Amino acid sequence: MNKIFSVFAVLLLAVSPFVFAEEGKDDQKAVKAQGLDARYAHASCAVELTKAHLDVLASYTQKDVAVLKTDLDASLASVKDAAAAGDRAKFQEAFKAVSEAVKKSKEAVVESRKSGGLKGDNAKAAKEELKGAQDDYKACQSAAIKKESEEKLAVAGSEIDKFQKRVDELKSKGVDVANLQKDLDSAKTAKDELATAAALGDQKSMKDAIQGIRDLRLHMHANVAIAQLRDVILKAESKAADKNISVDFSQAKAELDKAAALAVSGKKYAEGEFERAWSSIKSAAELIKNSVKGAKKQSRDEKKAEKEAEREAKKAEKASEREAKKAEKDNRGSQDAKSASEDSEEGGE
Repeated sequence: MNKIFSVFAVLLLAVSPFVFAEEGKDDQKAVKAQGLDARYAHASCAVELTKAHLDVLASYTQKDVAVLKTDLDASLASVKDAAAAGDRAKFQEAFKAVSEAVKKSKEAVVESRKSGGLKGDNAKAAKEELKGAQDDYKACQSAAIKKESEEKLAVAGSEIDKFQKRVDELKSKGVDVANLQKDLDSAKTAKDELATAAALGDQKSMKDAIQGIRDLRLHMHANVAIAQLRDVILKAESKAADKNISVDFSQAKAELDKAAALAVSGKKYAEGEFERAWSSIKSAAELIKNSVKGAKKQSRDEKKAEKEAEREAKKAEKASEREAKKAEKDNRGSQDAKSASEDSEEGGE
């Protein structure tokens, strides 16, 4: 029995929800960190267009825009460095600084127009000069979108391969992977849709496909853990039944059902659902562990009772042997007494 429960312990360790939860969180971070280079490219496009507006403003109003341009360049450089380092936190901070610098520059342009710095022929000439900058901006954005699609396709392909390997490993161990494979096939379809959208330059379809892949990836982590824990329960119930031991996994099963209801294909995690799904998975694993411990205790108690019964049986056997010897001795005594009595009677005659 100890061997059986040691097997359960190994199975539980292999599917520790804390490991999967961390993987899920890491993956969530990885998904959010994707495309930092592409976002930098988009920011660069916006900065260059804004600087063009400032140059035109300075040309027609003699306004000093040096500080504004310096702020734009400095904040964009920070975005580039953060993207290169893959540091999402610093990237967000730097990106916010770029947004603020762009906003401040736009306000300067708008204020100049309101104050009359750009009006009449000057306004028309400035608009004409900006056409080239706007064309450059469109070309820049197109290149950034292409870069983003390439990054997403590369990452999606890598992640799909990783999950396919994991699903194949589970299948080789006898785990039912039908739903997991269905999710994976959906991710492959979304990847193909992303490739098509990228080729057509369809930004909305690209965004939808990217979101679909992201949701599937996050769900896959939870569903892999759920599948493995359910398999642990199935094996534990089978082994316990073979040994005629009662194990109750009803609460653990209920927690896994709650988690599975949140990690559904084609459904985006709502606010807090990712955390609730993993809370249920962790709870299920803890319940499984406690149930196995309870069954192990039950087994130990049964063994203890068996040993106690064996001891009592041995005591009874020894007592019986003693009584048998006493009885035999008494019987011999009685026989000797009878013989003596008979001898006495014969002597008297």
